[in-house]
Amino acid sequence: MSVVFSPDGKHLATGAKDYTAKIWDLETGKSILTIEGHAGTINSVTFLPDSEHLATGSSDSTAKIWDLQVDQLFQRWQANNGRAGLIQSQLQQYNLEALLDQHPDNEQKLIATHEVWQIKAFADLAASQASGSNILRRVEPHYARAERLYAAALTLQDERFIRQNYAAMLRRWAAVYQSDGLESKAARLEAKADGVWRVEE
Repeated sequence: MSVVFSPDGKHLATGAKDYTAKIWDLETGKSILTIEGHAGTINSVTFLPDSEHLATGSSDSTAKIWDLQVDQLFQRWQANNGRAGLIQSQLQQYNLEALLDQHPDNEQKLIATHEVWQIKAFADLAASQASGSNILRRVEPHYARAERLYAAALTLQDERFIRQNYAAMLRRWAAVYQSDGLESKAARLEAKADGVWRVEE
């Protein structure tokens, strides 16, 4: 029903009859965020000049302004869902796979929330984005992000479940290095995975 480019030229927003607005990444052509909250068709969408807020107008006779920064999104979903955060399947359901790439500081904003299980959910999501491929250049950014987020989650709360997933991710990443003939990098990741697990034991 409505389409608009972001002022920074990186994203496109759409409003639709299904009561949702979506943010699209112009480089990949993929939807990176689905916004729900209207009770009618979204007839108009527009970015604010900072590219970090979206205004929507709907046939439900309301207009809303949405903060597209990660910390504000979490606060909104927490208020609406009445729970501490979104699990991995919900992150995928809301098309949030690329949310941390939307703004350069979104990953740090996520960590700054100190929401351990939300940070872990994004770590799980990053690790899952790398699974199913052995092409190093495709998977390495996802594994690197997963490592940063798992480490941040462990710093906040030392939990067996986090260590288990962290170590498993490091071993999958090591296997990709090994298949690429990078034995020394693979060995370092295997040693790190063993260290993560041994500390837990």
